[in-house]
Amino acid sequence: MGRKVDYKTKEKKGPGKKAKKQQEPVFLSKEFQPDLRKGRALSSNQKRRLKKREEKRAIFEKKKEVKKAKKKIEEEDDEDMEEHSGESDQEEMDGGEDEESDQEV
Repeated sequence: MGRKVDYKTKEKKGPGKKAKKQQEPVFLSKEFQPDLRKGRALSSNQKRRLKKREEKRAIFEKKKEVKKAKKKIEEEDDEDMEEHSGESDQEEMDGGEDEESDQEV
């Protein structure tokens, strides 16, 4: 049932219509040409979007700082735990030998 095609030997097709590059548009009337003035004031909707973008960016930066601080604290805790675990192992070994020698005497 179904199609019996060997995809290993089948040749791939070329780019389709949508993959081909389109030419730049030609504006016959000056009314429809894009306005390229960069220094003009923003519209009210653009101002709202800009404000929202900046708020999101500020929240993201705060979260990023908190995450870095948590990671730094965790790394310090891990280092402390490693140092303390090494010391406690040595203390147990030393303490264990002293207890045995005290019991024998």
